Amino acid sequence: MVNLKEQVGIKAAEFVTDGMIVGLGTGSTAYYFVAELGRRIKEEGLKITAVTTSSVTYEQAEGLGIPLKAIDDVEVVDLTVDGADEVDPALNGIKGGGGALLMEKSLGPTQKTASGLSMSLNKWRRLVPLNCQ
Repeated sequence: MVNLKEQVGIKAAEFVTDGMIVGLGTGSTAYYFVAELGRRIKEEGLKITAVTTSSVTYEQAEGLGIPLKAIDDVEVVDLTVDGADEVDPALNGIKGGGGALLMEKSLGPTQKTASGLSMSLNKWRRLVPLNCQ
């Protein structure tokens, strides 16, 4: 059986190039993105620095040898890859259904360009996103 989340995570890692500051999301799709970055660092010599949106992702990245910094130690993040918690029929993504919302939102203001949103296989349940400021 094809794991679509794994395919998306691996494909998203192709957009990462040497010298980038990369935001590492949290969750099942981001897990595969982080794993692929770890592989590229080890096998291809990819040179990046990353910031994470959760302690779980931090531990995964650290274990894979991905160089990490605190979000307060970087001025901009070149690309962040994180899955949507839900996507409605019009493809509007909703973040915040998980437990890492505060750290995920802290990456937003540091974005150099738009975040790289991966995908969601979750059904739309008409949740209302909350804006935390």
